Parts: sequence; structure tokens; C-alpha cells
Amino acid sequence: MGSEAVPVWLVDLWVEDNAGCLKEPFSPAVVACETGVDLGRALRRCLELVLDGRLELVWEMFCPACFCKWRKAGPDISCPSCGKVLSFHDVYLLFSVTPEYRKHVAEHRSKRIVFSYSRTLRRAGK
Repeated sequence: MGSEAVPVWLVDLWVEDNAGCLKEPFSPAVVACETGVDLGRALRRCLELVLDGRLELVWEMFCPACFCKWRKAGPDISCPSCGKVLSFHDVYLLFSVTPEYRKHVAEHRSKRIVFSYSRTLRRAGK
């Protein structure tokens, strides 16, 4: 099955399933690899999830001169260690789960677990 045939909503499921354990920003390439969704489609869906408030953009800079990495940039994108001005090739787009969405998923999961447990008890006649 080609990656175009893989439903893009798998990205949503991946984000929801990993919302509680993703402490560091992630690359859309990871999402594409783990879901089988084409990289371009995974990137577009992650950007849509930013608009939905589930994800936020994180820009990571990497200095090819001194191998320094950082995530916060001022108006210019020069390395804080060596001063080298970076090109767009040295800037990487990552995504992070928003605290609000992480909290929502955690609350939803706990409600689902309680509901599932109570349904199991009812079926068992307890």
C-alpha cells in the first residue's frame, strides 16, 4: 500500500497516543516513519494541529561551525557561541504537544479507564 493510501488521521492518533510521553519536541519525519503517512502530508497535518491548538511550532537551530544547538532565536539567527550567521539549511522545524492538549488527553484517558472499569464490573455482576 502506497503512502498516499495511508489515512492522514493516523497523524492525529499518533499525536494523541504519544501526548503524555513526548517531553521533547519531535520531527514530522518521526511521525511519517511511525505512521506510514507521506512526509509532506504528515508535515501539513502537524501544521494543521498547530492551528487546532494541539501542537506548537519549535524552531531548532544547529551551528555547522561549532555544533551548537538551541531552540530560541532572536531577530537574527546567529550562533550564540561562535557568532556564525546561519542559513535556512541550519534551521529545523519541530513540533511540541501543547500543555493544554497534554492535560486534555490525560483527563480523557483517565475518564475512559474509569468508564471501562465500571462497565467491566457491571458485566461481571459486581
